[in-house]
Amino acid sequence: MNGSKGAARIEPLSPPYAPDLKKELDRLTPSWRQTGPLNIFRVWARYPQLGRAIAPVGGMLLGQGM
Repeated sequence: MNGSKGAARIEPLSPPYAPDLKKELDRLTPSWRQTGPLNIFRVWARYPQLGRAIAPVGGMLLGQGM
């Protein structure tokens, strides 16, 4: 980590994505978003077990507009 403010601690995964991962990222990306998946989902793509574990909590928070 370079210590600069706003720098990613874990670099989000960049395209091209594997077909099964692209399908999952497309499912998680809001229809109004024009620039691709949110970075948080691209970070989770590096650690699928983490993504599956945190998804219910994230869905609850995002679903309630928090």
